Amino acid sequence: MSDSGKWSEDKLKAFAELRADVRANEIDASRQKAARSSASRMVSPVVSGDSVMPLLAGEVSPSVVNNVKRFDNALAEAVSAAKIAGVPQGFVVALLHAHAARETSQLLG
Repeated sequence: MSDSGKWSEDKLKAFAELRADVRANEIDASRQKAARSSASRMVSPVVSGDSVMPLLAGEVSPSVVNNVKRFDNALAEAVSAAKIAGVPQGFVVALLHAHAARETSQLLG
């Protein structure tokens, strides 16, 4: 049987690297497009600790921004306290998702 139909390991590696480069370029282009489309709608982001939450222009009042900052700070402190107390990260994430799901359910009806 001839080896002419098989790809060498070097060719396979080069092909995999090429695919990874193409995918990285697609992801970069997608991120740039998303940034351009949302940049015109964004107000300065709410920054609290390590988190950043962009808020859309014209949709929030200064009091809402302040309340979101306070909420974000309290949430970040609670997560930090849980980490220090040794609560497993998966449990923290599960609790946050459960609360988000409940709030979404209430919002939708």
